Amino acid sequence: MCINNVRYSYILSRPALMVANPASQSRTTRLLVPSGHAWASIAADESHTCAVTTAGDAYCWGRNDFGQLGDGSTTNHYTPTLVSGGLTWASLTSGYLHTCGVTTGGEAYCWGWSGYGQLGIIGTSG
Repeated sequence: MCINNVRYSYILSRPALMVANPASQSRTTRLLVPSGHAWASIAADESHTCAVTTAGDAYCWGRNDFGQLGDGSTTNHYTPTLVSGGLTWASLTSGYLHTCGVTTGGEAYCWGWSGYGQLGIIGTSG
């Protein structure tokens, strides 16, 4: 959501995140995403959120047990964390335990859990 050129995100914490982060709570009012970045787009799913900056950098935060945040780890992050790889992103979308994005060069990438083939590969994570 954008109000007066400031990007806001509604954060509704899920029980899985509450266990890992006792300080989390549900919000019924908008909450400014702490980052210092200018956001171009944002995509949210049940347990993680990803966004692209106006410079084309990708950041994700939230649950990360299958690597869906794209930082090369399986550590949950509660603030925007840079997606690794050094690519310039045009868009991202977040799905259940996986994320996909399109670069400014038109290449598609996906990462996280692939139990039903979401990543376009055979296997469960990548």
